[in-house]
Amino acid sequence: MSVMSIRHIIAASATLTLLVSCAGHSGAGSTEPEGTPIVMRHATLLRMTETDAGICVSIVNPWDTTRLLQRFVLSEAKRNAAVYIEPHCGLLRELGSEGRFTDLSHQSVPDQEQLADMGADAILVSPFENSGGYGGIERLGIDLVECADYMETTPLGRAEWMRLYGRLFGCGEKADSLFSEVERRYNTLKDSINTLKDSIVSMGARPTVACDLITGGTWYVPGGNSTIGHVIADAGGDYVFGDDHSSGSLALAPETVFERSADADVWLIRYSQERDMTYAQMERDDARYPRMRAWKERRVFGCDVGRSAYFTETTFHPERLLRDLADALGGKETRYFRRLR
Repeated sequence: MSVMSIRHIIAASATLTLLVSCAGHSGAGSTEPEGTPIVMRHATLLRMTETDAGICVSIVNPWDTTRLLQRFVLSEAKRNAAVYIEPHCGLLRELGSEGRFTDLSHQSVPDQEQLADMGADAILVSPFENSGGYGGIERLGIDLVECADYMETTPLGRAEWMRLYGRLFGCGEKADSLFSEVERRYNTLKDSINTLKDSIVSMGARPTVACDLITGGTWYVPGGNSTIGHVIADAGGDYVFGDDHSSGSLALAPETVFERSADADVWLIRYSQERDMTYAQMERDDARYPRMRAWKERRVFGCDVGRSAYFTETTFHPERLLRDLADALGGKETRYFRRLR
């Protein structure tokens, strides 16, 4: 997914002043500013320190953790910010951030004139390795905040970034409180998974799990060290690529995934289309799908990410996804995943 494909932009009250851009110049182990650290309990790519000048934020480069992606300070000056990322929009609505909302989902690329007219002096974007920029918006002279939360390796690590976004939009205490509740619910459910006998399929204590579908000749699957990989494990599953150490997505030859996934007990697929995915459609799309054990035994669960709130909700509410996957592994239809017909 490119940053230009993300669907919503929000203009809202923020408190951002760029202190210094550190992308490619400072080490992640470089001296932090003097002040009181805001302790991060799970996030590994985010650091915040309360200083006399404001809250100093350091974002670690996910692709070279010896370096910083950027560093900036949050001051008291009220500003406007634009948010490119749909899950972040949902979070800001939940936190009750005040501001005007502009839906640009009909545009294939951001309208730079519209951004300039909005008067935004900060834009939240998703960084990508070797992306080559953000489609020219960096030339508008508006500060960019590079939201690397999606590269965290644990679901609570990613969700904890809400503590930064709350501070960006003047609702830091509410964000801290929300995260503490998300953390409590996630850990409580995780600890109880082994006792939820009705959420574990009958073939064994840890059913094997395959993910997703072939797209354009490539099978994209979550890395074993990704947030979804961790949620599958926490839900009681054994992800077929669980031994992989990647935190992002893997682009693999279909033969590789078929070999690993042929005997998987459960198959979770995410897709986006106008109608529900069916077994008949899967067979039309690729004649090899019916060879999968989960296909033969009708244990394929599909989530239409375009028509559901999957991405909007689960980024900052991983406890909802954990509950869903635990139920799916137990053969139940869930909030996001439905048994294919």
